[in-house]
Amino acid sequence: MADQLALRRKSVNDLVREELTALRGRADLSKADHDRLDMHFQSIRDIENNMVVMGLQCSAMGSTPKPSRP
Repeated sequence: MADQLALRRKSVNDLVREELTALRGRADLSKADHDRLDMHFQSIRDIENNMVVMGLQCSAMGSTPKPSRP
């Protein structure tokens, strides 16, 4: 059970790190391709970080959002 929980908490980038490293190491890729891979890697990291922050904010507010009142 602990292994499954740890796996769920891993970053998507952690799960594909070997493949990404191999892809980035290919000599036949252009600088633009390398830049796109880096941008993809960073975008996923940013999304994951935003999801963590939003999850913490939701946890701090409670499990159900409160309706806003005008």
